[in-house]
Amino acid sequence: MTTAVWIESLHNLHCPTCESRLVEHAGRFDVIGRPDPGYTADPRTLMCPSGHVLPDDQHALYEHRDNRGYPQEATTREVRAPR
Repeated sequence: MTTAVWIESLHNLHCPTCESRLVEHAGRFDVIGRPDPGYTADPRTLMCPSGHVLPDDQHALYEHRDNRGYPQEATTREVRAPR
């Protein structure tokens, strides 16, 4: 069974305006033998938790992450739904 949740960006993407880590809607599922749940995110739902408008081109977010030196992967946690 999958549960719908909001999580920090699976790809460690950040807002180009305020540097907050982006959040996205995801499905959470339990994996037998793993202590942590798995997530399947919908990248079309990426949002800045502060409400800033993001670039239309998602590749710009990846470039921003790489230019700022953020790692491509980071621990993801569930968060409250953005406003």
